Amino acid sequence: IKLQASRRAQPWSKYSGPSPQRRPFGLNIDFKLTDLLKHNYAPAEEIVTNVKNLLAQPMKRLEEIQAEIERHERMLDALRREHITVMESMVDYNTIISPVRRLPDDILLAIFYQCLPAHRNPVMSSSEAPMLLTHVCSTWRSLVLASPQMWARIHITFSDEDRLVQPNQLPSTDRHASADLDTVKAMQSRCDRVEEWLSFSQACPLSISIHYESRTWHSQIDETDDLTLKLFKTI
Repeated sequence: IKLQASRRAQPWSKYSGPSPQRRPFGLNIDFKLTDLLKHNYAPAEEIVTNVKNLLAQPMKRLEEIQAEIERHERMLDALRREHITVMESMVDYNTIISPVRRLPDDILLAIFYQCLPAHRNPVMSSSEAPMLLTHVCSTWRSLVLASPQMWARIHITFSDEDRLVQPNQLPSTDRHASADLDTVKAMQSRCDRVEEWLSFSQACPLSISIHYESRTWHSQIDETDDLTLKLFKTI
């Protein structure tokens, strides 16, 4: 494309063209046309038409590249979905051939024992050993329950809020009766769990730690109705 420079263009026609890196794909811009990049004057209609014609080829190529990118992205998404499907199909097979399945019971028990807290006694929680280990599979559960040493240590927490009267002694007009009943049930459940825990220890020497939080002091306690005393009797 050759353009005739007007007198108006003479003051800036001495500047060189833009860096080749900035030129559109596949374009050889005429020297006079590159001068139009040196100012913000509105180009003539003829120049606009010529520039649009120059941009037609790179725009078409750009659309082709974008379409190719989208096609490869769809292929990549499909491969990722297939990858997840194949990985999920392998889970059951990998479980079957897992090395831990072939460990002898004595080795498993040695590992289980190392799972117990080292600097305190275990709490009655399903989120830590030994109770956690009984929730993995039936084999582990049977092995842990049959090992007295796993249950020879226990940490018990309770407070004097648990020292409530029995449900049949609660006044029917008490607006806190429902909450009190829940507390009684929780304390009774705790007593049962402690008793069950200690039964698993059989004849092993015991290590028992207790955290008792007292907010009030009761001068008189009905021994037959106090679940706190029942807990101590269980221990």
